[in-house]
Amino acid sequence: MTDARYVELYELLEKSVRETGKTDSDVMNEIFEGKIVAMVYKAYGECKDTLDGFTKSEDLCHDVLLKLWEKTADMYFNNPSYTTSPIGYLKWCKAVTRNYIKTLIRKINSNGTRAIPEGMDIPDEGGPGPSDIINKDDILYIYNTVAALKSKVEMKLAWYGVFNRIYTGYSKDKIRATRSFAEEAADRTLYDIFADQSQFFMNSEYSCVKISRAYLLEMKEALDKMTADGRKLGEVTMGELLGDKPLAKISDWVYKINQKLLEIKECVR
Repeated sequence: MTDARYVELYELLEKSVRETGKTDSDVMNEIFEGKIVAMVYKAYGECKDTLDGFTKSEDLCHDVLLKLWEKTADMYFNNPSYTTSPIGYLKWCKAVTRNYIKTLIRKINSNGTRAIPEGMDIPDEGGPGPSDIINKDDILYIYNTVAALKSKVEMKLAWYGVFNRIYTGYSKDKIRATRSFAEEAADRTLYDIFADQSQFFMNSEYSCVKISRAYLLEMKEALDKMTADGRKLGEVTMGELLGDKPLAKISDWVYKINQKLLEIKECVR
């Protein structure tokens, strides 16, 4: 990405925050891919020996993107401590990235496994973000745990839509999987999406991504409930629920479910 294009996008991002109070997800995605992805990969490389086996670089990129989307409006543009500028924003993104990595490493270190590498210039401020809690050895358990959560059924369908793409190799990482699901599901009803996923769960050659018939029945019952406009929930299209910022909405749903999974994981330790 050229510097001129980045400055143009930065001004659009700042404008969206000033006018709506929110970060424009499409502009954020383009800035991330053009300027920030390389920064994240570099930071990952500096700690690869520590992070390897705990999170992948592709997953780290997805999680950092989500964190930047969540924090950009309030923690950067609306923060009186900062004099905002295109260069200043990239420096802030670098700090957020390194701080997030530090949080991940602290989690590893809390288990008594690995120490934080020396010489890393990582700020102390900032909170934890979603961790990469998915381990392929535990996929079957996690898929069924998601089905058992009290989360809304549309959130579960979106979560499965993203992670089915990852574990079958259809999409390379969460970012691509999220976009793929958003594009394919926008005009389809929840019934249609559920039918496809049910067939996948029951007949897939990928035995690790199956969920029980009992959980499928519970999800179907949730879809059969009536909405305020007189339709069954299953008759509503996914696009209606995702709104005008589908990528941001899906990322938010995936984040919330992953946080619940993380809480369950912490409780059973």
